[in-house]
Amino acid sequence: MSRFSITLQSLHDEVSSLERKLDESEASKFLYDEVAATLRRILREPVYHLRDQLDQNDSFDLVITWMKLENRTVRSIRLADLQAPKIFLQNELRWVRTMVEHFSLWADGIEPVYTEDEIEELENSDVDTGVDDEVILLDQIKGALYGFAIGDALGATTEFMMPDEIQRKHGRITEFLGGGWLGLEPGETTDDTAMTLCVAEGILDSPRDPIDSIGRLFLHWQATHPPDIGVTVRHALAAYQGDWARAAKKTHLELGGKSAGNGTLMRCLPVALAYPDLQKMEDITVRQSKMTHFDDLASEACLIYNRIAHRVLNGENLRVAMVLETEETPYRNTFLQRPTARPDGFVVNTLTWVFYLLWTYPTFAEVVQQAANEGYDSDTVGAIAGGLKGLATGHGPLSDWGNKLKGADRLNYVAKKLLELRMSQLA
Repeated sequence: MSRFSITLQSLHDEVSSLERKLDESEASKFLYDEVAATLRRILREPVYHLRDQLDQNDSFDLVITWMKLENRTVRSIRLADLQAPKIFLQNELRWVRTMVEHFSLWADGIEPVYTEDEIEELENSDVDTGVDDEVILLDQIKGALYGFAIGDALGATTEFMMPDEIQRKHGRITEFLGGGWLGLEPGETTDDTAMTLCVAEGILDSPRDPIDSIGRLFLHWQATHPPDIGVTVRHALAAYQGDWARAAKKTHLELGGKSAGNGTLMRCLPVALAYPDLQKMEDITVRQSKMTHFDDLASEACLIYNRIAHRVLNGENLRVAMVLETEETPYRNTFLQRPTARPDGFVVNTLTWVFYLLWTYPTFAEVVQQAANEGYDSDTVGAIAGGLKGLATGHGPLSDWGNKLKGADRLNYVAKKLLELRMSQLA
């Protein structure tokens, strides 16, 4: 019997135990949370047992298919967080047990329960929860914005530090500490969140063509004398004389042809949240990048990132979306092993680390905490990774972090308005 089969048998027994617990125990929020947390862990384990075999096509296909079926249950658990009925979790446990039986047969070389077409249908099947679609979408959008800001505030403490320096000074970062080279309050964010909100609010101000509005908000933010502005952005704002494309090109030349920083990747997520139309989303994604960063590496990274966000907003599994959107790019399979480059401000290094963190660490907390403890450009790496992970997780599990975050009211307002804009385009 293969290691994968042994793992699945153990998971089958665990699911049966959870079913008995739900049947025999008194209903409570604590019980629902415990069952949901165990379900999340159960769904992750087979992937990690197969990780060292991902270079083998059969194993890779097995993992991708598992993640596709996993996605239905992950979505369902998030919906259970919104209303948490006992019968709902019982149905999901039965579904997971069926999944485990299906993959047990496959792993042992026996004809599985489902055909490939049936798997595709099951993955995309609607989960009948009674929760309104707008409630689900708002949970995703808030999760993305809060996830971004949390990663930013957590990583700000260790920005420009090296891992051994972080260990000596802080041990392991697990919560908001503030401080850092900017001397921030615990839960306070940096220019990463400020510029991201400028993009969001610029879109809300002029959704058809938001570039001028975004630029106007950039300049207004600069006039408030923020404690930090990235090098490339600062040069571009100074060079602007009515044409953002010219400002970006002038900046590129002034910096010796080096404008492939992560300053546009860090602010591009609101574009994916605002526009359900893929072509429109891609157009605005590139154009907002070219406002300050002339190098195509920067806009390419934004496109890949926002295409992944687009898939997740449409119900796809985050890791599957990563695989699909990096397949024909230089980032293909880079997330399968720890990067050798530093998590610094070069956009390729930043996105490589973001993908590694999202692939390797299963929970939101682990993703943003690890980013903070890696140092270097930790606030930006944590924010970019936290944005996607928060989008996939939803806002519910982030509420404890969010209660300690500075500027939450503005995040709530922007999330609500982005939802209204997105729904208006779907009407």
